[in-house]
Amino acid sequence: MTSVALSVQKAEGSVAILDDVSRDYNGQPVETPAITSLGTGALTVEYRAQGGEFTTQAPKAVGSYTVRVTAAADDDYASASAQRNFRITAKRVTIDGVTVEPSKTYDGTTGATIVTGGTLSACVSSPAPPLTTTRTSVPARLSPSPASRWRVTPPGTTRWLPSLPTPRRISPSGR
Repeated sequence: MTSVALSVQKAEGSVAILDDVSRDYNGQPVETPAITSLGTGALTVEYRAQGGEFTTQAPKAVGSYTVRVTAAADDDYASASAQRNFRITAKRVTIDGVTVEPSKTYDGTTGATIVTGGTLSACVSSPAPPLTTTRTSVPARLSPSPASRWRVTPPGTTRWLPSLPTPRRISPSGR
C-alpha cells in the first residue's frame, strides 16, 4: 500500500468594511462600521487620523481618517485586514437674532454697535450657548468699507466660528 502525505494550508482570510462612517460632527465618536469576515477569528477595529498612528479609540473631531479592521487567523482561515477612508465634516450652524444699532450711515469706517449677540441653531450642545460678538476690521489701506467681518465666540472657548460677512446696509428689519 502506498501512503501519501498531505499538507493542508489555511484558506485565505477575508474581511470587508461594508459601510462608510463619514458624517457631520455631532460631538460623539463615530460608530463601528458594519463588517463581514470569513472564519471565527477575533476582529480588531482601529482608527487613524490623517498622518497619525492607528488606535482603537474612535474619533469624534472634524478631520480625515482611516478605519482598519483586522480579522485574526483561526483554525481554517489566515488573518486578513481591510481599510477604508472617511471624514467627519464640520456641522453647519446658523446664527439667529443678532441685532445691531438701528441704522448706520456709511462713513468710511467699519464700526457698528451690536445690540444683542444672537443664538446658535443646529448647535451640538443643548441648550445652545449664548454668543459674544466682536467686530474685526479690514485695514483702511485695503478697504475702508463696511464689508468687514464679525467674529463669534461661544463662551468658555478661544476658538472662533467662521466669520460671517457683514451686510452693506444695516437696519433693524434686516433689509
